[in-house]
Amino acid sequence: RRDPGSSRPPVGAAVRVLLTPRAPIGVMAYAWQAQQHMQQMQQMHRKRPMDAQVAPAKRPRVAVDGSRLVSGEVRFADSSAAQQALQLDGSVLEGHTISVTLDERSKDQTKVIVSGLPSEMDWNLLKTHFAECGPVKFADVKKVGNLPVTGQVRFETAQQAQAALALNGAVIEGHEVAMKVHAGSKDGTKLQLFNLPPGFEWQELKDFFTKNGLTPVFVDTKVAPGDVTA
Repeated sequence: RRDPGSSRPPVGAAVRVLLTPRAPIGVMAYAWQAQQHMQQMQQMHRKRPMDAQVAPAKRPRVAVDGSRLVSGEVRFADSSAAQQALQLDGSVLEGHTISVTLDERSKDQTKVIVSGLPSEMDWNLLKTHFAECGPVKFADVKKVGNLPVTGQVRFETAQQAQAALALNGAVIEGHEVAMKVHAGSKDGTKLQLFNLPPGFEWQELKDFFTKNGLTPVFVDTKVAPGDVTA
């Protein structure tokens, strides 16, 4: 429709004018802008966040024999030892190929996350495996139960948080995840998530949002205290 008070031609007509060789330059420029806007809108409609809602977990959860895999953490006396520990990425521990990454939340860069560990792994074995890299100050293996996990995610702006809410109802590893704005978030940048898969870690939750084009500034997960509903 054309606005009676506007001197501009309708968008559809403007695009057609683009094909007219003798159209005024100003009209042709507007036609080009209108066509670009229509193309951008079409691209936005094609990028639906829910298309990627079943983002695969970055870290394997189940071994070849069907047993559950968990993760652990190792903290060293200095950052150089942690950097050396990254060389053990892809090494074999107790018959399992492990992955080693630097913990993004380690301010002094002395802590690494170890994924792909068998659930019965003892922390002493983990410590021994990494002792060759340098003095180990702390080692732990996470024990995973069957309870669902809850999460908290904070974004830089409230607009990003609202965009993330479009993923409410996404299915991750067979679990339909519920999301809502955190009740304590005064600026509306923090979300609360429910019914994440058992053992789901904050790194995996961050990966999920990042793969959907939304990078949070803070992520945390914890085992739900019981049956939690949004």
